[in-house]
Amino acid sequence: MARFTHCLERMDWIASLLGALCPFCRRRTGDTRLACDDCALRLALLERRPPEAVALDGGLELRAALAYDDEWTRSLVLRQKHLVTPVVIRRLARLIRRATPPEWRTLRMAWVPGRVFAGLHLTEALALELARLGQPLVERQVLARRLWPRKPQKALSERERRSRDMRKLYGVTRRSGKGSEESLVLLDDVVTTGATVEGCSDLLAEKLGADVVGALALAYSPRRARADAKS
Repeated sequence: MARFTHCLERMDWIASLLGALCPFCRRRTGDTRLACDDCALRLALLERRPPEAVALDGGLELRAALAYDDEWTRSLVLRQKHLVTPVVIRRLARLIRRATPPEWRTLRMAWVPGRVFAGLHLTEALALELARLGQPLVERQVLARRLWPRKPQKALSERERRSRDMRKLYGVTRRSGKGSEESLVLLDDVVTTGATVEGCSDLLAEKLGADVVGALALAYSPRRARADAKS
């Protein structure tokens, strides 16, 4: 947590030097505001929009802060995947916190690990910021990425996603024992069909006896999921 805080402080200092760039769209604003007028309006509208609530095919309940259905949202998330920006992470984490049901807020959270591009993965950064907002985290991350396949998840059809064995891609970092049989909430960045979070949920139940009561996500892609289902 101290390393993440130091990273935030350092990146905030760098951002203050740039100043005239909107941290959300990276367009020049001409002053040192935190967001340009367009992004400020979009963020205000997002905060009024109801969170996405979805029952995935495997029965797991998903709550997502954003719908991954417009170019601005997709660009924002993709930029954060490659370079975590502290002021953006804080705003996005608050949206996820708003989408979190009250009964989930006391449960420990584990996150789905991803590829690190600039020192910290988007999902981990969101999890650490959610911890600062009051969401308890697992004492030590229980999931680890084992394998990076040549064909990414977003390039797969729905059938290919469902058939992909998550046990080959993810592993559990601790053995079953004291405190392992607990209720958890999973966090991922973007969910389409839900194959990843459901696969990780099954893995945690099998290896640790953990009960994953639901999943949180930054964004849910309903259009992509429906398009895959039709093909």
